[in-house]
Amino acid sequence: MVCRKSLFYNNKAAAGFTLLELITALAVISVALAISVSLFGNNLQRSKELRNNRVAAEIAETQLSVLCAHPGEYVWSFDETGEDGLFPILPNENSTLAASGALLPDTILATKKAQDKTATLHRSFYWQAWGRIPSETADYLEVTLSVHWRLSGRPRMLALTSCVPRSLFQSLDQAKETEAGPQ
Repeated sequence: MVCRKSLFYNNKAAAGFTLLELITALAVISVALAISVSLFGNNLQRSKELRNNRVAAEIAETQLSVLCAHPGEYVWSFDETGEDGLFPILPNENSTLAASGALLPDTILATKKAQDKTATLHRSFYWQAWGRIPSETADYLEVTLSVHWRLSGRPRMLALTSCVPRSLFQSLDQAKETEAGPQ
């Protein structure tokens, strides 16, 4: 049996890809790459949001516990109650605690650069506190602490509410009267 080669059909020319196949493959790869980059960008933005929410929650929890543990370090403006029943809670001018900035965590990081980065991040947050007396007969005050920051040019806020026994303020008033002495 003799095998003849055709003059019109060359086996070596059929071994590669056609131009249409190459263009299709490049289009599929570019779409997949665009989707991957988009997902990466979305995940990066989401991780920043989650980090900031975590930091805000830590700041709110820390400041609220300091506020409840040391009520004498703050000015409780009961006489400045608004229409909604809220009154501001501000740090004393001579307070040893941080003013309205965020307290830095007590952890010491491995490098100075990491410590500076954490300090810069915490400085972008600030907090405000309000109190509310739910009723005249209530044995507690509601304290709401809100932490504010900006992310992607938009303001963000996280609020945390707790209760403080009213008896703390009675003991504070008695201590102030004792310090002032009889008049």
